[in-house]
Amino acid sequence: LASPAPSNAQGTAGATTIVRAADVATRLGRPPRFLIGMGNDLASDHSQDGAYTLGVTLDLHYAYLVGLPGQGGWPDWNAGGTFVNILTDSADAHGVVPMFTLYSMAAWGEANMSVLTNAGYMGPYWSGARLLFQRLAVFGKPAVVHLEPDFWAYAQRHNGNPAAIPVRVKAHAPECSDLPDDLTGMGRCLVRLARTISPRVVIGFHASSWAGTPQATAAYLNAIGSSDADIVVVETLDRDAGCFEEGRDPNCQRGG
Repeated sequence: LASPAPSNAQGTAGATTIVRAADVATRLGRPPRFLIGMGNDLASDHSQDGAYTLGVTLDLHYAYLVGLPGQGGWPDWNAGGTFVNILTDSADAHGVVPMFTLYSMAAWGEANMSVLTNAGYMGPYWSGARLLFQRLAVFGKPAVVHLEPDFWAYAQRHNGNPAAIPVRVKAHAPECSDLPDDLTGMGRCLVRLARTISPRVVIGFHASSWAGTPQATAAYLNAIGSSDADIVVVETLDRDAGCFEEGRDPNCQRGG
């Protein structure tokens, strides 16, 4: 996790500006050192608690939140979106900070920009995002939220000007009625919801290495709200790299 230098923290009580990477750890109640986490893991009893069976206490435990409410997504897995609290409470009981990757922009297919102006999609999307922060407010302790990996990169490759990509924001997020109905408004609204509903959350966007040049990607993310967020999340290696290198599985082939 690497932090930009945000211009402000939306002026919300309890949301302090993060300037240095060490501030991320401090805000999460961890020592100011390199943090180690694990996620999307299954224990022998098929619970998502595999990280707690390692014999050592990790810093972070993360899980993906996929899909939309009313359409089989994460808000439907447990009543009232309490799947989030099952994981926060489990992490807290083990002295670990919970982390969530909100991955709902791919519910109707990755790189599907048409959903951004579809009320049947964006209505549930904003409802789900708000619910995530509400459930984290119930938790009431530090947590991390990672917003929509790869979606911003697809958007950047679709149009290098995020203000030129229309998005339904105001109609479904009255908290953001002053923000534009475009991708810049969407990203900034997600940060605002976090700051106002669950200010103890550390929040950030994903920077995909294939989106464009580092300079172009930084400018794009700043335009959609990263300059007011806390962290930037990047991938450092393919989780299946060993499978691809071995080359035995017909489903893991990259042609060398």
